[in-house]
Amino acid sequence: MINNEKADLFLDSGAKVSILDAAFARKVGCYVDESRQQECVGIGEVVYVTKGRIKIKVTLAGSLVYFFDVWVGEMTGQDAILDMDFM
Repeated sequence: MINNEKADLFLDSGAKVSILDAAFARKVGCYVDESRQQECVGIGEVVYVTKGRIKIKVTLAGSLVYFFDVWVGEMTGQDAILDMDFM
């Protein structure tokens, strides 16, 4: 769960940053700090710029709670990609 909403998470040990889908961020009412942006390289070496940064609450197994900052960007297929820092 992210911010108490069910979410499809992708744990990626090769990712350098964690990213939350912008549509999901809007759905759960997250405030996005748009003054901070980051260029990211995705699959196929496609470069895109994130929309901002936010702090989220991730709950695993109903009781393990983590708070951390993630980038916000347009994604398809999952609500968030969590990188090695999360693991």
